[in-house]
Amino acid sequence: MKLLKYELAKLARPLLPLYAAGLILAGCSRVLLNSGSGVMVTLGGYASFVTVLVVAAAVIVTVLASWLSFYRNNFKPESYVMHSLPVADSRIWMSFIL
Repeated sequence: MKLLKYELAKLARPLLPLYAAGLILAGCSRVLLNSGSGVMVTLGGYASFVTVLVVAAAVIVTVLASWLSFYRNNFKPESYVMHSLPVADSRIWMSFIL
């Protein structure tokens, strides 16, 4: 469980701003789309499009960052630290899979 906690904390640092940007853009597009003005609705449409792009980028970056972390911790020279822990290998692998 501690391995999972540290992995999530390590991945959260670069990914949290991307998820925050997605939430802010989603809120802005919601407000703009609910306004009555034609120009604001058009801006809301653009904001919705950008929101979809940011969310898609967040998913892709999350998968890539997870894979890179997995690769570094298991197959690079610093992996001896991970495999020298007093934890069964099955728990190490399960924390990465989760």
